[in-house]
Amino acid sequence: MRTGLKIILIISTIFFSVFLIAIIDMATEKGSGSGAFKIILVGIMIAVSRAIWKYNPNIGNNLNTADDKHRLNKK
Repeated sequence: MRTGLKIILIISTIFFSVFLIAIIDMATEKGSGSGAFKIILVGIMIAVSRAIWKYNPNIGNNLNTADDKHRLNKK
């Protein structure tokens, strides 16, 4: 995945998280104790951002056809 696409996905994740936090703030009163949920949401946002940044689909697809032609010991 290209770096530009990763940055766009991370920014969209941040916008989505801020949107959810704003909805939580509007749905509850400011001092009603939704702080723990916001902390969990920020932790999830950080984990998703790290997963997007570390994603590299080309690592597992480097199978050579020469590696697939091994001989089995059949006795």
